[in-house]
Amino acid sequence: MSQPFTTYPVIPTGVITRQPGAQLTTTRDGATTLTETYIGNFSDILTSQLVVTGSNHVEFPTLQVWSNKVTQGKGGLGTLTVESRGTLGLPDPTYTLDRATHNEPLATHPLWTTQIAGTPASPLNGAQFTYNGVTPSTNSGAQFSGWATGSIFAGTEDYLLAGSTFSISYADYSPPDLTGVGQLASPDGAPDEPAGFFWLYIGASSSQHGNIYRITETYLLTGGVNSAATTILYGSQ
Repeated sequence: MSQPFTTYPVIPTGVITRQPGAQLTTTRDGATTLTETYIGNFSDILTSQLVVTGSNHVEFPTLQVWSNKVTQGKGGLGTLTVESRGTLGLPDPTYTLDRATHNEPLATHPLWTTQIAGTPASPLNGAQFTYNGVTPSTNSGAQFSGWATGSIFAGTEDYLLAGSTFSISYADYSPPDLTGVGQLASPDGAPDEPAGFFWLYIGASSSQHGNIYRITETYLLTGGVNSAATTILYGSQ
């Protein structure tokens, strides 16, 4: 008994055809991912620009070919699955403000000498100061040595200091500029600093998505009681 004759679709030379079911995904930061499947003559698929990773998409030039998979079929045909990444438009940045507390030594509190421990000559709240093991009558050379029994601060070594970080997330065609890291800055969109405080640019992270970079810059609120030293240590952009 003769076997049935199998026919395959005839596709014009030089043509590959996108199949239904393409998926386009865009996130809030503008990063776009396009996943498509094409069929065509296997030889045409191998010479298509869509198999060259890093090349611009033939229909969406703001997307770049990120990965692809070529499968050889029967009848000289082939299947091409392509993932392209990039953006169809850069959105506005997003801003994030985080405020939390962290432990700091009690002796660094700005009220240490006026309301907490005082000075060797005028101790407060049972604070004890010594110099060579002797309780001094002046401030010269004396160091804080602890709290008297019954002091309201007995057993207290740290206090909670409120701090703030501010982040800007955005997409750009260039990687982030890191020249200002470690310097005082005035980031766009940041809330106004309290008197004597400054925003310190502490770093940036980025990841490439096709022909764009997804970037997050982070700033730390610093200054306060040491505002004069802060401006000297970190300068400004």
